[in-house]
Amino acid sequence: MYNRSLRLLLPAAFLVLKAYAGGPVGRPFTLKGEVKGAKYPAVLYLTYMEDKKLVRDSAILRDGHFIFSGSISQPMSARLVLKEEGMNKYTSSVRNLYLDPGVMTLQSSDELDSAVVAGSPSTQLSDEWKKMSEPFLAHMTECRSRAFYSRGNSDSVRILKDQGAQALLDLQNALTVFVTRHPDSYVSWDLVYANRVAMNPDTFQPAFDALSLAFRNSPEGKTLAEQIVGVKQAMIGVRSPDFSQLDAHGNAVSLRSLHGKYVLVDFWASWCGICRAENPNVLRAYNAYKDSGFTVLGVSLDDSKDKWLQAVKEDHMPWQQVCDLKGRNNDVAMLYGIVGIPQNVLLDPNGVIIAKNLRDRDLMNKLMELFANGQNMRLDGHISSLKDSIAIFRYCVGDKLRNDTVAIHDGSFTWQTVMPEPQKIEAMLMPGHQLMPFYSDIGYLQMTGQSDSLDDLHLKGSWLNDEARAFRASIKSISDRQQRTSAAEAYIKSHPQSLYSLCLISDMLPDNHNEVKPLYMALAEPVRNTPMGRRIAAALR
Repeated sequence: MYNRSLRLLLPAAFLVLKAYAGGPVGRPFTLKGEVKGAKYPAVLYLTYMEDKKLVRDSAILRDGHFIFSGSISQPMSARLVLKEEGMNKYTSSVRNLYLDPGVMTLQSSDELDSAVVAGSPSTQLSDEWKKMSEPFLAHMTECRSRAFYSRGNSDSVRILKDQGAQALLDLQNALTVFVTRHPDSYVSWDLVYANRVAMNPDTFQPAFDALSLAFRNSPEGKTLAEQIVGVKQAMIGVRSPDFSQLDAHGNAVSLRSLHGKYVLVDFWASWCGICRAENPNVLRAYNAYKDSGFTVLGVSLDDSKDKWLQAVKEDHMPWQQVCDLKGRNNDVAMLYGIVGIPQNVLLDPNGVIIAKNLRDRDLMNKLMELFANGQNMRLDGHISSLKDSIAIFRYCVGDKLRNDTVAIHDGSFTWQTVMPEPQKIEAMLMPGHQLMPFYSDIGYLQMTGQSDSLDDLHLKGSWLNDEARAFRASIKSISDRQQRTSAAEAYIKSHPQSLYSLCLISDMLPDNHNEVKPLYMALAEPVRNTPMGRRIAAALR
């Protein structure tokens, strides 16, 4: 009992040594063991961080046995990957574990992820947390899945989001319980530290406070404490702290000067690949609602003015931008407790924060909630070479068909409606009666095409249309009708959680119900429980 307690206290001692003795103190470790049943030749790859550097090591399995050795300054999370003969570059067997000073052994008789690790108290605790967290993570995944398939039903989506949020809260409370039981373990420290990006201080603070003094008083711990203070100033429901920073021309831009509009304060940088990939989405949101009382203020975490301005030009960002050229230590980012990007906060006209970290579809969906008067689908389109005209969109609302007529000016149009579910749309351009069928989705969509080639429409933002295009491309070379039907049936059987599978079944309904019903019953329950799914069920009775 005494030895076990001593081992659990060692990580805290290492942290103290790092903080007060002037740097890391290396201690040797050995990881050895046996992997049975591997196809030879086979290689194990071990990766971990030591002194802020990525360490990569490898060992060839000889008669199933291997050995790794090295030096670490503290218990360290690591990743062990097995590559066997015959595996392609996308497949592997993985075991996440911790390296502790001393000798550790690993025994695996099947997949590496189920390997038993002995001699590593930190791995034992990491496995304990994984087992504790799995039910909460599974429930969150289920809620997200059901919300995805129910995304046309706002009431269902709201309930499922609330359930997912409660599961996340339960998970965060479970983390606090875990940390309270193991305050000196580096596993606890790593779990808390991993939640520092986009932290919720209400749940982060209790877990942080449960850590031992050695962790909280370390330089990293003190930085976290400062971040908590900053994030508390930028919580949903709180009036955003005012700030002023210089734009590219040296003019001071204050946040207060933008009051009266909905403002997205967007933290990004030219060197952040995820930010750059997200910028087109922010641009679409800006263009859609800039005339409705919405704007963006970009806060760059760059330290090079040239790179900052070049990125602004390349990504076509017309909104105001500020930067103090301090990089990750940008004063505004520190004020808001921002330690990772991309992040953003959305303010109402009074400067109160109403949402945080809206990305991809979430940003447009939130703006539609604010500006679209309850409508949940917006389609902005442009048909080249088409002048003034009208388009008629035909779709299902419950058991009835609805026709919406939309004006087209110089080839451009905007169609907004309450879309009850993702579905196939029969659209017609008048007066020429040109058809442009597509699959709509919920949220913001963009359509481009040419009036003389409507078969080649491009639709952004619709998962359903993307899936339909991929399937049609896969059967393009099949001309026989029966073979195409067989291909559709095979697709449905292999994609039971797909809304497009449901659409394919809907197209088959005029045919033999005895053939369609088994396909329908093979679909996942959330898919069958959609409005379209219930209509098909009624038709099959």
